[in-house]
Amino acid sequence: MPRSFHLFRVKLADSRGLFDQELPEPGEALWTAVFAAPTALIRKTQEWAIGNVGGFGAKLPPTIQNFDLYFRIGRRTFRKTDVYNETDHSFIEVEQREAPYADAVLLLPEGVLAISPRPKLIVKPQTVAVYFAGIIEEWLNANNLRFGVTAGRIIDPSDLIRRIRQAEYIERFRFTFSPKNPFDASDFVVPLKEFLGEVKGRNGEVIVRGDSMDKADLEKLAREAAATAEKASATLKSPDNSRAATYSLGENVASVATEAVDLSETSPDLIEIARLVRERYNGIRRASGIQNEQG
Repeated sequence: MPRSFHLFRVKLADSRGLFDQELPEPGEALWTAVFAAPTALIRKTQEWAIGNVGGFGAKLPPTIQNFDLYFRIGRRTFRKTDVYNETDHSFIEVEQREAPYADAVLLLPEGVLAISPRPKLIVKPQTVAVYFAGIIEEWLNANNLRFGVTAGRIIDPSDLIRRIRQAEYIERFRFTFSPKNPFDASDFVVPLKEFLGEVKGRNGEVIVRGDSMDKADLEKLAREAAATAEKASATLKSPDNSRAATYSLGENVASVATEAVDLSETSPDLIEIARLVRERYNGIRRASGIQNEQG
């Protein structure tokens, strides 16, 4: 049975105070934190951990520019249960340890995280992504590396883009943005992100209105928002509606399917999974990623 890897965007934000030390490159900090295999107490009875970390890629030596990471992230649960001891014929209370986990692939050059929970880990992929960000941020800050870390959903933008392309006109477009992420090499809204960083803002929102706004430019913005885990919506008049309506990116997290079932840090399937994830992500950012949009 195929497994699905769900895509998330990792963001690192400089959160230093006035007297904090200089920070390393975000990619290097992320690489170091994951390889440290950190743990964090999420609840009083749940400890989440990262393990089985391995780098893979086509080039040697491994660097953050040419290598991706595989790891497992899971929940360590401790609970007491009653069992029967056949040796001395007694009933005793023992502590059981369980550690259901998810497989994860991190594309370091792009900051894209792909997560596939295994059946015993009954947790949504987006919850795992949030816990991953929390574990990494806690480890970084414990080592005096003041980064704020988030992992947001990369949304499949195909429905919104189809509506934009088919619209008779678009009268309003809204999108959100956050400070410039180190992994965004070619960002369509760089000036806005840089401004937000300069004024120490947490996030921002832009609303544009017009009578004949350019569909191609709005599509670029929608793709940028989807690929960087931001929000976007368009108020438009479609051929099948009598009046304009508002449509958003929605909730459908982008994913890829693979036949690989049992993965490890040395699995030969990892390169193919990374290729599929990278192809899916690049397709969201560029027009070639949307199929059957003209129908």
